[in-house]
Amino acid sequence: MRDLGVLGGSVRFPAASGINAVAYGINSSGQIVGQSTYNGAPDYTDTHAFLTTTAGGPMTDLGTLGGSFSAAFGINTLGQAVGSATTTGDAALHAFIYSGGVMNDLNASLPSGTPWLIQSASSINDNGQIVASAELNDNTQHAVRVDPADVSTSILINLLSSPSLNLTSGQVSSLTDKLNNAIASIQSGLYKQATNQLNSFIGAVQTQVKVGKLSSSAGTQLVTAANVIIAAIS
Repeated sequence: MRDLGVLGGSVRFPAASGINAVAYGINSSGQIVGQSTYNGAPDYTDTHAFLTTTAGGPMTDLGTLGGSFSAAFGINTLGQAVGSATTTGDAALHAFIYSGGVMNDLNASLPSGTPWLIQSASSINDNGQIVASAELNDNTQHAVRVDPADVSTSILINLLSSPSLNLTSGQVSSLTDKLNNAIASIQSGLYKQATNQLNSFIGAVQTQVKVGKLSSSAGTQLVTAANVIIAAIS
């Protein structure tokens, strides 16, 4: 057993409540994430997410999304951590991803006008896929999976081979080439180029529908999926 320490805190009554830390996740490199009380917290119940850079190494305070609370629950092999944090003024609880030394609000990656609010993320795999809890605009709570744009595009490629679409091998190959080009652009950070490539995919799908080689319902399914990805990277 190894003591990971704490980020800080002030002893209050009862003393055990004033300084504490909890570890929730560990990756194959031994990096650990969790939450800890910290110096300067407005209340002893407030914590910050932490990350250890090595197995049992010193804690790094990951900060918040502007509020006074955060907690990290999962970490992948790449050192990307996920959890939840309060926004400015502790107005709301939002899920976050911590990557490259920066904490980002997961909701910022959703298309504009989405009916979803991702409140807490619990785990992330090495593909960057995240499982989380989200609230729909009817106030119901749902379990969700959040896919990065490149992973979503890969899922769209897999969809092309679905028997329900009834695409020929030639159609699948041609459309797959367009999506693979978009994936390469997304992974290189060339989002404008990726958008153009996805729009090219949409145009090809619409042409297939127009000439009767793809059903209208299948075409709508593919176009909708591509537009969601475009909205996420725009």
